[in-house]
Amino acid sequence: MGKKFLSSIIIILFLGSIAYAQKPQWQIYNTSNSGLPTNSIHKVVIDEDNNKWIGTWDAGLVKLTDDGEWIVFDTSNSALPNNTIYTIVIDEDDNKWIGTFGGGIAVYDDDEFIVYDTANSGLPHDWIYSIAIDKDNNKWIGTWGGGLAEFDDETWKVYNPFNSPLPKIKVTALGVDDDNNIWIGTSGELAMFDRDKWYTNDTLKFSPPIEGIYSIYKNHDGKIYIGLKFGCVYIIDDMKCSSLTKENSGMPHYGVYSIVKDLEDNIWVANFGSGVMTYDGCKWEVFDSTNSPLTDDKVFSISIDENNNKWISTYSGGLVIFNEMGINIK
Repeated sequence: MGKKFLSSIIIILFLGSIAYAQKPQWQIYNTSNSGLPTNSIHKVVIDEDNNKWIGTWDAGLVKLTDDGEWIVFDTSNSALPNNTIYTIVIDEDDNKWIGTFGGGIAVYDDDEFIVYDTANSGLPHDWIYSIAIDKDNNKWIGTWGGGLAEFDDETWKVYNPFNSPLPKIKVTALGVDDDNNIWIGTSGELAMFDRDKWYTNDTLKFSPPIEGIYSIYKNHDGKIYIGLKFGCVYIIDDMKCSSLTKENSGMPHYGVYSIVKDLEDNIWVANFGSGVMTYDGCKWEVFDSTNSPLTDDKVFSISIDENNNKWISTYSGGLVIFNEMGINIK
């Protein structure tokens, strides 16, 4: 009897130790448990050293180092021109190109900020929606009301509906494909520019509703994934267009603020109101505040790191990390 009791205790302790050792699937950073200055997060970008660059909606730029240090840059302690960060991209020299809503662009080289705005450069508008960097290290900047700007670190060139076939003046998303073509999402239509010729909705045989393109993502296989603000997902493969809709895939909610693929080639979609959606090629799954620890169903964007952790930026619920296999970060 004693040996059986002792064996049972050992088994319970062993199973308990396994359960305890399992990594959690969810982790939440907010103003009460981290160095975040706000719970409104718009964008996370990860550099080569695994530092997270966090663009907030109202409190500037935050660097979360791989060692767990939180560093905040805002208009009060740095040359950052505006505290609303809409987009961040990193160039080949590890410079961070930060698009703000109202202050133009701030470029940070880990030492100082250099600001480009309408007053000191050829930037046509200070409200920046999107930035992409092509294979020649040229910067393409989508603005709220000034069209598209191209910058080669010396010269600015502006494309708008009055001097080019750009369909709309509001450029909401940008992407670069394997052939170095520029894919341009606007408030109503799609365009592609190969530096010689423009392709628009008709020539691309792409006819989304006039709702705005909010996300363009190039996958490793060369396919271009396009998310509509109030619509579905479109996929362009070798200039042929297909879609993921409620009817043909069971997409649970329309509305794509951000689209990305993880290390296992699953699609992850940020929806502003219905949480996070993921698609494995067969079925969709939804994570929201009713069925998961997600703190806010209004999700701006999702980024995925080298360990397949999903960094989820929410409107008012802080920064949420999810990994179905267990979070793997320092």
